[in-house]
Amino acid sequence: MSKPVFDDPIESANFYVDSIIEMYEGNEDFYRSAYMAGEKAGIFNDRESEDSFFKQSEKVAELCCLGALKNGFLLGNIDINVITRQLYQCHRTARQDWVYGDIDLKGYRSQVLESMLMVYATDASPECHKKISKELKAISIK
Repeated sequence: MSKPVFDDPIESANFYVDSIIEMYEGNEDFYRSAYMAGEKAGIFNDRESEDSFFKQSEKVAELCCLGALKNGFLLGNIDINVITRQLYQCHRTARQDWVYGDIDLKGYRSQVLESMLMVYATDASPECHKKISKELKAISIK
């Protein structure tokens, strides 16, 4: 995730989910086990310390949102903090479904992208909203 942040919400959502899937594909059993252990240890519950999993994920989402806002993809009608928290929840929910075997990586990709794009759509400019709608249709066809 240390690659450049994209200003376009669709590009950033695709890059984010594809980067994570690439990582998971390297060793699905390891990552499932690591997430299960992390949940049991409570590391995903820490929302205060700056180096927490939550804060690091939130920072990536915030950079994407700020870039999208600066470039006119987002309108700024919804507080960026609300959007970034919800973007993290998109990943968190899908990750849990994948970890516990409810979905495979293809399902994970669809679930994360659909939910992230829906979050972005809530504050999208009219032109960006059209692009998001088109992208959502393409995801549902796959």
